[in-house]
Amino acid sequence: NTISKLIFAVYDAIQGNGQQQQQQQQHQQGQAQGQHPEMEKIQSLLNINARQQQDPVVGNLFINVRNEMQRMWTIDEKTLEQYVQQIIGYVMQSGQKQMPVNYQKVAQLAEHVFSMPTALGFPLVYRMRMSSLLSVRGQVQISNPSGPEFQVQADLSPIAVWKVHRQLAFKCPFTQKKYQSGVQRHFVAELPFSVVGR
Repeated sequence: NTISKLIFAVYDAIQGNGQQQQQQQQHQQGQAQGQHPEMEKIQSLLNINARQQQDPVVGNLFINVRNEMQRMWTIDEKTLEQYVQQIIGYVMQSGQKQMPVNYQKVAQLAEHVFSMPTALGFPLVYRMRMSSLLSVRGQVQISNPSGPEFQVQADLSPIAVWKVHRQLAFKCPFTQKKYQSGVQRHFVAELPFSVVGR
């Protein structure tokens, strides 16, 4: 039911012809006509009426990345409709009907430090750091937004980068110098794609 309302809200925002209520009534009538005749008799005998949902549908989106980065967002039906209308309004006001996408996120996935004793009396220190970068660039274009059929095309190029730095070091108490050796590895993954929806 919530998904149907969102679809009607998007269609009404694009068309601007005020046919959302008629479509909802037709949708409800179609659901009622698809019921079994015996079920309709039982509903009439027991005087069962369909109860309309008064309270908005509310949900929570929770993201947990390696127990280090946690985010929670509260999403309800009205908020989703407002976001959709704002995006469509922004795209329709722009002359090119394009919405640029430019998103970057840097996260420290792991960082560990270990100290290990040695027979010489000074410890070995092992460090490991892993960081990541996520970048999504591109554009979303809407063709024929005011017509009966519109097309949404998204050309995006996501890039994921990981950097792993491992280091082994020790400090000599006699020379007061630190000796270290390590290795760095970089992993890059790029997957450009294009999606078209009608």
